[in-house]
Amino acid sequence: MRSLVVIGIALVLLGILSFFVPLPTSTTHQFKAGDTSLAVTTHHREMLPPVAGGVLCVAGVVVLVLSGTRKAA
Repeated sequence: MRSLVVIGIALVLLGILSFFVPLPTSTTHQFKAGDTSLAVTTHHREMLPPVAGGVLCVAGVVVLVLSGTRKAA
């Protein structure tokens, strides 16, 4: 039961953090011509869609509620 509580809290925290903390991503664009190559790496900071954060929060709450009802039964 304790592991379900930990998983539920982790899901809720990840859901809340997804609204505020951007995820860093990097993309490399490369051009090759013979023995010569040219590469450019771009870095982006993208937020998760708000729906994904909401789904994480709701899933965490559901896991917490289920862990509480399983203990009572």
